[in-house]
Amino acid sequence: MTPILSEYKYKPLTSGKHRTIDDFYEEAHSHEPGKYIQRLGYLVIFASLGLANTGDSAEIGSMGFLLANQDFRDEVVQGKDGIVASATYFGMLFGGLCCGPVCDRMGRRNILVGGLALNATAGILMAFTSTPYELILCRFLLGLGIGMIVTCLLALTSEHAPSKSRGTYLNFVSSFWTIGAIWVAVLAYEMFGHGRETSWRIYCLVNAIPSATAFLLVLCFVPESARYLGLNGKYKEATKVVNNIAGSLGYVGDKMSEEELKAQFPPAKTYDEGFWATVKQSCKAYGNLFANSSTRSRTMVVQGLWFFTSFGTGTSLWIPRILSELVNDPYLFSLLYACGSVPGILLAGFLLDKMERTRLLTIGFALTTCTLACLAVVAASGTNSQIAILILVCLFHSCLCLLWSTLSIISAETFPTEIRSTAMGVCSATGRFAFVVVHNISPILVGNPPYLVALGSVAFGVGLIFSHFSQLPSQTGAPLKDVEAPLLANEHKTPLPRQ
Repeated sequence: MTPILSEYKYKPLTSGKHRTIDDFYEEAHSHEPGKYIQRLGYLVIFASLGLANTGDSAEIGSMGFLLANQDFRDEVVQGKDGIVASATYFGMLFGGLCCGPVCDRMGRRNILVGGLALNATAGILMAFTSTPYELILCRFLLGLGIGMIVTCLLALTSEHAPSKSRGTYLNFVSSFWTIGAIWVAVLAYEMFGHGRETSWRIYCLVNAIPSATAFLLVLCFVPESARYLGLNGKYKEATKVVNNIAGSLGYVGDKMSEEELKAQFPPAKTYDEGFWATVKQSCKAYGNLFANSSTRSRTMVVQGLWFFTSFGTGTSLWIPRILSELVNDPYLFSLLYACGSVPGILLAGFLLDKMERTRLLTIGFALTTCTLACLAVVAASGTNSQIAILILVCLFHSCLCLLWSTLSIISAETFPTEIRSTAMGVCSATGRFAFVVVHNISPILVGNPPYLVALGSVAFGVGLIFSHFSQLPSQTGAPLKDVEAPLLANEHKTPLPRQ
């Protein structure tokens, strides 16, 4: 049988005169520039990617505040809460599945720019909707754009980062999700809090600013992945990218040569052109992902982690609506809830490059399970202690951010460059399916906050058990793989003769 994912047995050169991309990025990153400002260009790359994450967070998080606005519910939702809320996740599911293989073939940056453009456009159009069906279409298109972004954002970030600091940079980009959560909470507090009656349409227009800004920044400052370019035989372009990135770090040593970079990659594959050829190759990419026993087992494990994390998170997206039932000023509490994620982001940044990722993931599941369970108990007690509720929702959000940062990094590192976006598309689509399920269940339970919160705690608890027994390879500080080992042991070994 022929190899499943790659036709080449290949080991990258890590010694001698040839440097790999990982070697070169580490060399450039460890170089001390004369002035810190010399690294500003490098930080702008990750800040631009982070703002793309902010746009996703803003569009997803806004729905909780919009559904808590009575004018919005009366004018366009018209009782279709579950369908409206889940339309985004249907779009994300479809976008992730369709764009993962396309991203591996056509490039991370191209798909990211397209997703941001679609995201910003749909966010603006949502402000002009007048029927639930128009709203559902806009939310679906938003989800489609977000799905496109998710498949390539973490892949592009991981491929631009040095190995030993990859956790720090991925967490930096992930932390912008928190900025998006704070952004929508501040907007809601300023526009709807204290009895204000600002139009929800203005809220939608202003909320599209992060995606539109990220579109411009990524277009101007973020280069294509050198690993993607190298795998596709574009060695000259890849060499230019790695040397420009090293220059943005203030590196003044020997530049990486085209020969060095070419030695890292197997001969480039050729693809048929055209729409149907792309469709066929995308379907084949998914078949290859699950045909190889190694990638199949890893994919299924990461899919499970995404499902349980997304299901639990889906219940928490109703917290603004839940708080409106429990506290006097739900918008202020939601703003504080969003700010409560900051300690989790800081803790993740400190631990991700110093601790085994899988152990940190298990800790994240344990903490989210406990804090959400405690919140369910307080909500069910009937005492309505606003201080206790505030403390618990902030603790929960902090733990949730720690969990998501760790899972995002594990997902990006687990798969080689040639299938990284395809695998991310599958795993993120699994998470979106969980969101769809929970958003169709939540309207039934939203009138009974303790039950909805307890459901989220159960989901995280199952994720805790699953993560504890899952066996993923440790990637902390390790170089990224570019191609998967092609041979399947049970398919290529010649059977021994019987004695």
